[in-house]
Amino acid sequence: MFKIVLTLLINCFSLFINICFLATYIPPEKQHSGFFLGINWSEDKYPRLKNRRRTTLSRNRLQSAGDHEKYVQRLLDKLSALENKLQDKGISIKFQPVDI
Repeated sequence: MFKIVLTLLINCFSLFINICFLATYIPPEKQHSGFFLGINWSEDKYPRLKNRRRTTLSRNRLQSAGDHEKYVQRLLDKLSALENKLQDKGISIKFQPVDI
């Protein structure tokens, strides 16, 4: 099973990358004892997850009334710009915002 997978990988890489390399299957009894040793995966070792969580929380937190008005005004400006672009192309459409 593993030899079939290895030959398929070799063929795929040689087709896409045009390089030739050799991959061999090493059975578990012949593998080095420290082959898979190292630090275990955790969120502390990968700070991108923490940064993503921080930005998600900052984007989803409650907004002040002033910030919400700015947000709504920006969206309305984008909608009116889109209406103008469509009007220039001959499409007459008027967007009606629902929850304002």
